[in-house]
Amino acid sequence: MESLSYPLSDGKSQNTQFERKMTVAIREQTMTGQRPRENDVIFKVCEASAWADAKRVGAYTGSTDDIRDGYIHFSTAVQVEGTLAKYFAGRSDLVLLAIPVPALGAALRFEPSRGGALFPHLYGPLPVAAVAWDRPLALGADGNHLLPDLSSFGVAG
Repeated sequence: MESLSYPLSDGKSQNTQFERKMTVAIREQTMTGQRPRENDVIFKVCEASAWADAKRVGAYTGSTDDIRDGYIHFSTAVQVEGTLAKYFAGRSDLVLLAIPVPALGAALRFEPSRGGALFPHLYGPLPVAAVAWDRPLALGADGNHLLPDLSSFGVAG
């Protein structure tokens, strides 16, 4: 996807201000140990039917929200629970996909989002072959999703 840049009222380009914010966010997250590492795994929550369709055609092109935003939203291991609570509460028709960061190449970007945290965004389709595993997300008696053990991905299981 091509980067857009246009002058703002102060004469600086939008990209310059955005890149400055990104640099600060990356520096802060590097200092707190939250900077993505090359061997990290990221996660996608999606509807089971959409994932079944993707497996038939070889790629997942995103949810309605992903398409609207121009990229596919992902979460790191520490972000999955919050993503489920905020956007998918009570839904029983979901799967969790695990994708190694290197499998997505340059189309994957970590960008500031909720609270300034870096979230992974994929600018292009998700190849089914890039997905290490998929797991259905059942609901517990309390209505919260039962996550698989993500302790090897930086989250206490």
